[in-house]
Amino acid sequence: MKFNKKKDNESNAKYLIVGYGKFGRGFAQRLIKEGVKENRIYIIDKDKQRLMDAENQFTNIMSTSISDFDSINALDINEIDIVVIAMSDLEESLMIAANCVKYREKKYYAKAKNEIHSKLLKTLGVDEVVVPEQEVGSRLAYRSLFKNNIEITDINTEFNILNVKLEKTSLERKTLVDVNLRQLFDCNIFGIKRDGKFFIPSGTDILKRNDVISLVCKKNDAKKILEYFDED
Repeated sequence: MKFNKKKDNESNAKYLIVGYGKFGRGFAQRLIKEGVKENRIYIIDKDKQRLMDAENQFTNIMSTSISDFDSINALDINEIDIVVIAMSDLEESLMIAANCVKYREKKYYAKAKNEIHSKLLKTLGVDEVVVPEQEVGSRLAYRSLFKNNIEITDINTEFNILNVKLEKTSLERKTLVDVNLRQLFDCNIFGIKRDGKFFIPSGTDILKRNDVISLVCKKNDAKKILEYFDED
């Protein structure tokens, strides 16, 4: 299976996902949801049952042993823009990373079992590594500090997106201009979800109880903002 030799722009990157377990599947499905065409996603897994599940949505799949890097090279990895190392097994994960990162012009993402695994992957040159269980636990711990129902998404090392459910009585029936969060916390409200429908608000829109307010803020300000939204 060879790729077309023509290079596409960044928005049309080609992805190689090695490992189609929960993490790899979730990564692939999110790409599809965000508009990446399925023919730009290449999937490798040694588990044929997983690939049978993938066949319903993807055409570029290969069943091979992860350690059989000659087979992976047959994909013409030079034409891949982003490699996702999505298996948990430490040895297999490091083997793939060690063989892939020699292609320095690519972007590499990986899943790790623990901090040691993560550090080893980064040492090999992987750009970004996540420890899913650790990150979920960390987010839950942070959420448990507040009464409010919240969702937190990291944008980068500086900024968060917060989705906060409005349960504070003193903020009900006020406009965004009245609340003036931008002046209070230097943050921007970019959306409100009300009765299951999302809209981009204006300064004159009136807040209602159970609105889910979406805003972007500096990480250092997130705790203060969430404390502000806690119930009276």
